[in-house]
Amino acid sequence: MVIFLLNTFIVSTLLNSGKDFPIKMLKDIKNIFIRIIKKTISFDPELIKVISLFYENGRDDGILHYINFRFCQFIYKVCHPFASKKNNLGYYFFKNKNLSLALSDIGKHMKDNIENERKQKKKRKKINEYVKLTNYSFVTIPPHQQQLYFDYIPNTLLKKLNFSLEKSGLFAECSKIMNTNFTVSQTRAWLFFTSNNKNNVPIQKHYDMLPPGTLKIMYYQGRFTEDLPALTLHPINSNPVKIVGDDPILIFNSCAIEHEAPFPERIRPTIEITLTPSVKNSYEVIQAGYMAGNKYNPFLKSTSVISIMIAK
Repeated sequence: MVIFLLNTFIVSTLLNSGKDFPIKMLKDIKNIFIRIIKKTISFDPELIKVISLFYENGRDDGILHYINFRFCQFIYKVCHPFASKKNNLGYYFFKNKNLSLALSDIGKHMKDNIENERKQKKKRKKINEYVKLTNYSFVTIPPHQQQLYFDYIPNTLLKKLNFSLEKSGLFAECSKIMNTNFTVSQTRAWLFFTSNNKNNVPIQKHYDMLPPGTLKIMYYQGRFTEDLPALTLHPINSNPVKIVGDDPILIFNSCAIEHEAPFPERIRPTIEITLTPSVKNSYEVIQAGYMAGNKYNPFLKSTSVISIMIAK
């Protein structure tokens, strides 16, 4: 269709222009092509985001992730032609006893090893940023001063989490939001400490800047109330949603839903599992390191090589 329109336009221009027709023709072709492209991508906000990112920062990884996302959606729809259930809210509260226990064990491990983790971080001296796997970008935003991150969760706990994720049925709920299968691309675990300092700022309202089709699984250990929730979601055209209850597990589209978190009443273990689109589900929990961002290329595998950024 695009080629037909362009050919028609070229013929029309040649027949109705004067001696300056080549320059005018090229300008008109450019303008009509831009209009067609704009009209095409206007129906897909995810495509607009990745194209904007490319033109603003020269980053092409967003385009690769977009292609992967749409391809995985296509495969999912072919394999599930009669899947009619769809979660249009962009979030879901998930409950599963075994998954809660696996996440709780990691939370307990963190609380039992606070001093040891702090000692390990001091040994790194000038090394303030590192990534444990290849094909991952570096996060440039420094960690919150009231949060202590654990980059090395014992394998026994991770294996238990792998098993629980697979058996829980959580990925099926994720598929209802994005119409695709998923793989775990990153896992972060940290302790969020209380603060009595009025100058300290909690986690303010923000959107995440993650690849198309990305979802987050959040686990908050503790008891949370309307007055002091674990997290507050701010869906578009909807009232705020407070994450409350005992040890809640939340699935949500953190790129589409603005969110914020207050300081906790007491030390709060938090576990964040990032899911990205995949042709088939993969439950292996990956820890790429706290300072690891997104994969550069979703079609390439990662290997265990620590990359380091040295503080000047």
